[in-house]
Amino acid sequence: MRLAQNQLARFDRDGFLPLPGLVGAEEVALLRSEIDRLGALEDECVVRETAGGPPRTLFRVHESDGATASPPSRARRASSASRSRRCATRRSTSTTPRST
Repeated sequence: MRLAQNQLARFDRDGFLPLPGLVGAEEVALLRSEIDRLGALEDECVVRETAGGPPRTLFRVHESDGATASPPSRARRASSASRSRRCATRRSTSTTPRST
């Protein structure tokens, strides 16, 4: 994805850039339910301002072990890794060795 000049300027000005439609409603719903699940955990990886209050920070969501390991995060990584392997395989099989 390439950003237009006005998008780059907006990012520089605001510090963020909304990208409507980048993530679908189904994925947003899945991520929201996962945040609710993680927020309900009592674990050292869930940081709260006050005891029993809402979570301020969730650590280790991207990792595959521990209480805060997130199945949606793992599924997304697995999908990306699988896509990368397919692309690498396609590249290696499409090149024929040259004879010298």
